[in-house]
Amino acid sequence: MQEKNELLPIPTKTEILVLDDMTKEKYSISPKRSEPLTKGYEMILAEDERFRDYFVKKENKVICPIQNLNENLYLVHSGIRNNLYFPLKDFQILYRDELRTILSDISKRMGIKRYEFEYFEQEINLEKFRKDLNIGAGGEYKAIKASAKFSKEVSRSKEAKAYEGKFIKGEFPNSVAVSKEELQKFIDKEQINLSALPPEFASEVKYYLDYGVINAKGGSLEQTEEMATSLQKCANSLVNMSLNVGVAGFLRAGVEANFINESETSYSFYSKIRWKLEF
Repeated sequence: MQEKNELLPIPTKTEILVLDDMTKEKYSISPKRSEPLTKGYEMILAEDERFRDYFVKKENKVICPIQNLNENLYLVHSGIRNNLYFPLKDFQILYRDELRTILSDISKRMGIKRYEFEYFEQEINLEKFRKDLNIGAGGEYKAIKASAKFSKEVSRSKEAKAYEGKFIKGEFPNSVAVSKEELQKFIDKEQINLSALPPEFASEVKYYLDYGVINAKGGSLEQTEEMATSLQKCANSLVNMSLNVGVAGFLRAGVEANFINESETSYSFYSKIRWKLEF
């Protein structure tokens, strides 16, 4: 990934749909019919100059400039790195892994000897969503209404496996704390957005950047915090577009690979994180 010594601004368009010329023209010609597939997303061509300094990280961990894309992709800004987008379909896993990397890299530079991260996910029952689809006149499916049923379904998800921990730990026995100036330089170089990190963790980092020491007693810090709301928002968007069979097939064809497989019965998003640091 191209390095910048200063933080790039967070782009004004955080949800974009990168399309080839033909698909973009098709959607532009039929805006009302394609709206369920484009609502909330700005349609762009890969070569759009506004995104020349921004990258996309895919499921296979490959990072490439947005301008080098040769496929139709829904992209959502990561929030945690100013110059990085994730594909909508893989947003949950990529966000989780990127957040882990950022938290561990910062922790190590603050002199942390051991960390634990535990992620909790909340499940959405897709079969219930499919049953909620109403048949309209002529036997056609009506378009799914956006967030109401989604929010209701999430609130009921305790019926299934509401929270499942994903436990990760690591050790840095030889880590040496860097100066507050070096840590700030690292954060800027890596395009890390502190305000998007778990608030209590970010508060500890900001204290270190001010005073050069960890703001804790007793040798450890531990908190359980809510994850960014963008994770639930992305799940909302993906589920609704994937199950919206009311859109004509010729319009879905160009972006079908972005959606949840029809055989899937559930979809989960990350809702909480527990972190523990020992030093």
